[in-house]
Amino acid sequence: MKRNVMLNSQRVYDLLDLRATYSFISYEFISKLNVLRDRLSRELTISTPIGETIYIDNVYDKCNLQIMDHELKVNLMPLWIYEFNIILGMNWLSKHQASMDSFTKTMTFKTLEGNKVEFKGERKILLNCIILIMTARKMLRNGCDAY
Repeated sequence: MKRNVMLNSQRVYDLLDLRATYSFISYEFISKLNVLRDRLSRELTISTPIGETIYIDNVYDKCNLQIMDHELKVNLMPLWIYEFNIILGMNWLSKHQASMDSFTKTMTFKTLEGNKVEFKGERKILLNCIILIMTARKMLRNGCDAY
């Protein structure tokens, strides 16, 4: 699910990803924010959907994420992503008890104060095409035949 939100007063394109354990920020977008980088206590090994392994040892702590009139905090790790500025993963989604309805394209979450927030997102077909292409490339690298 994709929609416009604000991060540290900058409009961002974000992706809510149930498959991502952590939340990420694109390297390109980091330069637009006034945030300090912290080192993780230990390096994390991240596996991408296309089978790559990435090592991350930095985090941007407590960035201000504004959705509608609600301000929330999010910890973001840098990652080379191109179509989105941030990816909100399961660490953020579970902390805010997020639930998504893919048919109506709505997400409901709770603020830390317990207020329930619901909003409607938008979807781009392009992302689905990119995921299919990445999956096909991975299958070809693993020896599958293409016709």
